[in-house]
Amino acid sequence: MRIGDDAIATARAISCVSIAHAYGLHDSQRKVRDGGAMVCPVHEDRNPSCLCHADGWSCRACGASGDSIALVRALQGLEFADAVRLLTGEVPQGSRVLQRIPIAAVKREVER
Repeated sequence: MRIGDDAIATARAISCVSIAHAYGLHDSQRKVRDGGAMVCPVHEDRNPSCLCHADGWSCRACGASGDSIALVRALQGLEFADAVRLLTGEVPQGSRVLQRIPIAAVKREVER
């Protein structure tokens, strides 16, 4: 099933900072804030090397970067369409999504 442009736009509008909080990627000493550091979802990272902004993230160590969809894909090993479905709350039965994120919490960012 094709993912519509509206669903993609909705998924991209979700803050990467909110997703980082939902997955616990922040440094245990402080929470990720816009422009703050988080552990990289792509490689093992003892010291946060990834910069996280509302509209994207980038790792200073490995060069990985992207938007909210790319962040969820990196965290869960999902295809593009499944990551969009997860972010928009439309995960079908039997999906291989490994971990649901608290969609209500991250969607509040979009509504602000």
